[in-house]
Amino acid sequence: DVANGATIQFQGNHSFSNSSQINGAGTYVLSGGNRIFNGAWNHTGNLTTVGGFTAIDTFNTTTPINVNAFQGGNTFVINTPFAADSASLVGSITANAPVTFGSVIWGNANLAGAGGYTVTGPMTIQGQNAPTLTGTTLTALGNTTMTTSVQGAGSLRLNDGATFINQGTFDFNSDVFVVQNANGAASTFINQGVVSKSGGTGMAGFES
Repeated sequence: DVANGATIQFQGNHSFSNSSQINGAGTYVLSGGNRIFNGAWNHTGNLTTVGGFTAIDTFNTTTPINVNAFQGGNTFVINTPFAADSASLVGSITANAPVTFGSVIWGNANLAGAGGYTVTGPMTIQGQNAPTLTGTTLTALGNTTMTTSVQGAGSLRLNDGATFINQGTFDFNSDVFVVQNANGAASTFINQGVVSKSGGTGMAGFES
């Protein structure tokens, strides 16, 4: 149980039993090592992962997870419904249950898993960090801005039959591309909203 304003860090390998409880409104930091979370997750504060791809966190909790802010940096396996008001995505996330984010900054992260993703608020896709969507569906309900800090370089890659559904505004703020069919089975970008280009002096758009 971590109080609001307090921080607790888990480092190394840990397995939490079915009778365990994760509570509080403070910050949990997951660093190096592998962890398996069973039992009840009643924590509503911030969840930060900083261990890199070799640190694996698996969530099999008996209750849905609803946190204030999520910062991804590990290999993250979600087997229970997961929601965060805001998210900064780096690393690898496999959603085997539905995942819902409010606002999102999507950096060097691979999103996968049959549960799929819904983003209800604004999303920034940092093309220079080569974000990927692999074999899953992401539905963007709000305004999505795709940008890059390296003009003329950067892309969002859709791999292995991925589907990106835009139901808001998808804006190319730089000279960047959505690369469909980057790897594996055919992938799809479905526009049910508006696609625009507000920045950059060169080309932007979609590549197969």
